[in-house]
Amino acid sequence: MDLTTEKKRIGCPSLFAAIAKAQPQLHCFGHVHNGWGAKVVAWRPQISDHPSHFSDIDNGKSVVIDSLTKLNSTIFDSPDDEAKRQMEIDRYRRQRCRDIISQYQSSAIGPGRTLFVNAAVKGDESLDQLPWVAEIDLPSNIA
Repeated sequence: MDLTTEKKRIGCPSLFAAIAKAQPQLHCFGHVHNGWGAKVVAWRPQISDHPSHFSDIDNGKSVVIDSLTKLNSTIFDSPDDEAKRQMEIDRYRRQRCRDIISQYQSSAIGPGRTLFVNAAVKGDESLDQLPWVAEIDLPSNIA
């Protein structure tokens, strides 16, 4: 979600280290326009001294919710796949956003997991990517 079109990771390593150590429920950013999307990241049980995407994220337990890659057609798509994808895109456009509902989140977000959202709305030419709406449960006993 922070890869350029040249496949170069441009996120700040210090910021990633802070996020890995804090493991917040939500991390929202948008510095890479073509990285629009959301992913529930599962952290490894032990965070390394110098956290990185490679050593501290358990990709096998992480889930991509949505991305430009998932919304774009490929030559391998069946007509059925293309129709389903287009129905999703049409629904998002009617809603004027891409939402992440709390029912999904409550089962996916919790200790050891962070929802990463690249909320970049600027596409190649203009503001053509949908904004995200995320509902997260906060503890009621905040002091």
